[in-house]
Amino acid sequence: MILFFIVYTLLLKEPIILIYLLFFVPALLDMILITQYSKYNGFYSNGIVNGSFLEWKEIFSWKKIDEDKLSFLKQDGLRFDMETNLKQKLIIDFMIEKGIQEEK
Repeated sequence: MILFFIVYTLLLKEPIILIYLLFFVPALLDMILITQYSKYNGFYSNGIVNGSFLEWKEIFSWKKIDEDKLSFLKQDGLRFDMETNLKQKLIIDFMIEKGIQEEK
């Protein structure tokens, strides 16, 4: 489809369509990728999926918010929260096993 738009743009000799294609298609593809990843949000042996994949080495620490929610601090200083679906004890044990420290 992208190839079709590029050829179509070159045939029409309208560079503005090519500029739109170059700026808006990558953003659209990123939104589609995030939507696809969001179907699989959760905790996995290699990392966490929360809209995108985060490896365990990207997680600095975690803290308990309530009985069904954990908050994670990434290495870059950004924080995100995830629900644990009533498996918080299992996930906390997994974090300790991976060597990720708890915030006090």
